[in-house]
Amino acid sequence: MNTLSNVGLKLLFFFDLQEYKGPFIYLDCIRWFGVIMGILVLLGGCTSTEVANNLEQNEFETPTRVVVTPVISEPDPLNNTRWEMVAFSDQEKTLAIPKDTQPTIQFNDGALLFFIGCNDLNGYYELDNQRITITLSESTAMDCTDRLGAETMAIEERFYNVMQTFESYSVEGNELRIYHADGELLFHRIS
Repeated sequence: MNTLSNVGLKLLFFFDLQEYKGPFIYLDCIRWFGVIMGILVLLGGCTSTEVANNLEQNEFETPTRVVVTPVISEPDPLNNTRWEMVAFSDQEKTLAIPKDTQPTIQFNDGALLFFIGCNDLNGYYELDNQRITITLSESTAMDCTDRLGAETMAIEERFYNVMQTFESYSVEGNELRIYHADGELLFHRIS
């Protein structure tokens, strides 16, 4: 046998490259690459066939919109209410509410707003039995002393400071009492 036909036979029988190290040295790698690619094509073909069958059989459903609503064991007695502050007491002193001022607190779906005529104090509230927890989210910071007076601004500042120390509350008729770490606030219902 001549050398060329010997090479052809060796290529035919799994490329015995021990003896011949010519331009066909990478044929063994190519063979394994072909085997791996064949397996991947077979696996990919199974998946795409399943998807095609599911599409033909309409086994896929259109996504359904899910709305999550919190489960509340008791109705929120403060929801959608608005209250006017009539008394503010703490360990330091009882703050007098000026007659021309109407500090209000409003509760709506877990959010609250306190307004005294200058700045908005916004936050969130959570109720657990008679306990109330406040999380302050934002507030404006304007100085309205010349327009509203120092007493009104002192009430706003003090309310801001005690807001996060609210502990419990009680509602009796048109009266709301919020107890904080140093005293209590009394409100009358407006709406």
